[in-house]
Amino acid sequence: MVLETVFKSFFPKTLLKRAVLIIVLPLVLVQVTSIYVFLDRHLDTVTRNIATNIAGSIDLITHLHKKNSPTIAMAASKLGFGIHHYSKDIFETIVPSSYKAWEDKFVIRALRGSLKDPHKIYSSENFLTVYVLIKNETLSFTFSRKRLMSRTTPLVVFWAIGASIFFLLIAILFMKNQVRPIIQLADASERFGKGLDITYFKPHGASEVRQAAMAFRRMQERIKRQISQRTEMLAGISHDLRTPLTRMKLELAMFPKEIDTQSLKADIDHMENMIQEYLSFVKGDSLEVPTEFDLIMLMNQVVNRWKSDAFEIETTLPSAVIITARYQAFIRVVDNLLSNAKRFASHAWVMVEVMPQDIRIIIDDNGPGIPKKHYQNVLKPFFRLDPSRNESTGGVGLGLSIVVDIVHNHGGNLYLAESPHGGLRVTIVLPK
Repeated sequence: MVLETVFKSFFPKTLLKRAVLIIVLPLVLVQVTSIYVFLDRHLDTVTRNIATNIAGSIDLITHLHKKNSPTIAMAASKLGFGIHHYSKDIFETIVPSSYKAWEDKFVIRALRGSLKDPHKIYSSENFLTVYVLIKNETLSFTFSRKRLMSRTTPLVVFWAIGASIFFLLIAILFMKNQVRPIIQLADASERFGKGLDITYFKPHGASEVRQAAMAFRRMQERIKRQISQRTEMLAGISHDLRTPLTRMKLELAMFPKEIDTQSLKADIDHMENMIQEYLSFVKGDSLEVPTEFDLIMLMNQVVNRWKSDAFEIETTLPSAVIITARYQAFIRVVDNLLSNAKRFASHAWVMVEVMPQDIRIIIDDNGPGIPKKHYQNVLKPFFRLDPSRNESTGGVGLGLSIVVDIVHNHGGNLYLAESPHGGLRVTIVLPK
């Protein structure tokens, strides 16, 4: 579990980064393995051969020196050695250097195989000097350390790494083009979830991505068609029901004054309110066009309308919060929540918090609250804590349902909890 958690914390989160990792990791492993094998085998072989040639050249020059050949100086110059003559005693005073390099071992092995005469090697950062004891004198052969290096090695490594980086950049560019349609599909889904219009979206990219995008468009069209049909059907039902209700109100108005019709008139008014609330719930303000507005200004307007001597409201609001949403729908959200608070409490607290990923609207009251077991039930349509149908004790049970519907249409969520003031806390979380 610990290893899995650590692995997930370092593993890329986005599709593009994961795809690049899938491409880069094998490429890097192949390149590292190839370069290591190349350097290990190629450099070993090449350096061994060069060291053998150097040892053979030193052996040749010492052989010519033993025969007092006049061509020794020319041979040393042609073979790239700096040669010096010293007395025999100098050989015993030579102490091997503490500086050691990777290629020195090849020279030591090659000299042991080629030279029969006593010899010592003195190593420095840029040069190697071989001291050979010949009869009554000591010869020194100095040559550059660069002679042991293959000139093709840096070139091969450079081209291998350079080509890998070049093709990696091309792969990243192509991967970005492949991932872009997925990002656009996610963005379109997010906008549709918030109830915003999607006019620019067009399926493109790989066949699987186009298939998902076309499925999303078909789903979008079906949802819009269903909402439109539901709204038209409820509008027709509302119209059909209002006609007989209006006729009943006219007939009641024509009754003699001595007949008590107040209860019937109250029932008719109640039915009209119910029909209006049913229609509003199903319609869900879906026909309103989202606009950009200041949420804080809206909150202040609604709070000032509900604030009174009998119902105090304290606010903790930032200076401004600009959002894109349905203005009238959000007025209705705050209206419904404050209406519920006023019905059961004498004091309310309204807060807006701007978080890194979302915006939170928090409304507390000091009323009796709601039992925790009913938190989910009160969000359902037509559910009432009061089993009676007395409108004065809670309406028809659609207030919170309408609020939840509007919040969900904007891609948000609504949560109920116990308020620190003893009543109910309603928290609305909206994505930025």
